[in-house]
Amino acid sequence: MIIAAIALALVAVALFIVGRVMAGKAVLIAGTEKVAASELGADAKAVSSEIGAGSFAKYVEVAGTVSCDSPLEAEFTGTKCVHYETKVVREYEESYVETSSDGSSRTQTRRGTENVSSNSRSCAFTLDDGSGKIEVDPAGAEFHLETTMSRFEPGEGARTIGSYVLNAVLAGSGGRRTIGYRFEEKCFPVGRQGYVFGEAGDAGGALRIRKGAERGKRLIVSLKSGEELLRSARLGATWLTVGACVALAAAAILIVLGALRR
Repeated sequence: MIIAAIALALVAVALFIVGRVMAGKAVLIAGTEKVAASELGADAKAVSSEIGAGSFAKYVEVAGTVSCDSPLEAEFTGTKCVHYETKVVREYEESYVETSSDGSSRTQTRRGTENVSSNSRSCAFTLDDGSGKIEVDPAGAEFHLETTMSRFEPGEGARTIGSYVLNAVLAGSGGRRTIGYRFEEKCFPVGRQGYVFGEAGDAGGALRIRKGAERGKRLIVSLKSGEELLRSARLGATWLTVGACVALAAAAILIVLGALRR
C-alpha cells in the first residue's frame, strides 16, 4: 500500500504542476492587450523616435487572416500552410513465449506500434486584421493546428503519400508482421483566421511578433480564438487541480489503511 500511496502522491504532484502551468497560461492570455496591427506599427514608430530603433517590445495578442508569399506544402495532403507536423506509425503483431508459474509455456500473439518517422516545418507569415499586417516569426511557438489527415493504410510494402515516400525496410523486422501504417498530418493553413500571442518588437529593423527571449515567455499560434484558448486553459487548470486533490486524498487513505493493518 505504501508503494501505491507514493505513486498516487507523485501523480498528484505532477497534476498540480501541470495545472499551475495551465493557470499561468490563462493569466498571461487574460492580462495581455489585444491590439490592431496598425496600432502596433504606430506604437513602434513612436518608441523608436523617442528611444531609438530596436527598442520597442510589448506582449500582445493579434487576430487576423493568415497569409504567406511562399507557403509550405504539407507532405501528405499538399495543403498550403505556414506550419505542418506529420507522423507515420507502424502497427504490427509479434509472437512471444509466455511462461506460467508451473513452468509450462505457450506462444502468444500481441500487437504494438512504433514510430517510423515524424517531421515538422514552419515558415514566417503575416496576419492581416483589416487595419494592417504584422509579420510573425513562428520559431519556438506552441501551435494549435487542424488535422488534415488521419488515415490507416493496411498491409506491408512501400508506398507514396503525397510527397512522402515510405521506406519499407522496417516491414517484417524483428520477427514482427506489419499490419499497416497510420499517417497523421496537422497543419496551420493559409487563408484562415488565426490568433497569435507573443512579443511584438522591432529588433533587427522589422516589426514582428516572436517568442520572447526571457525564460518562460510564450508564443502561441492558434486556429482557435483567444477567448477559446482562455476558456480551455482555465478549465484545464481547474480539472487538473481537482485531479491532484483526489489523488492526494487517495494516497492519504492508503497510508492510513496501511498503518491500521500493522
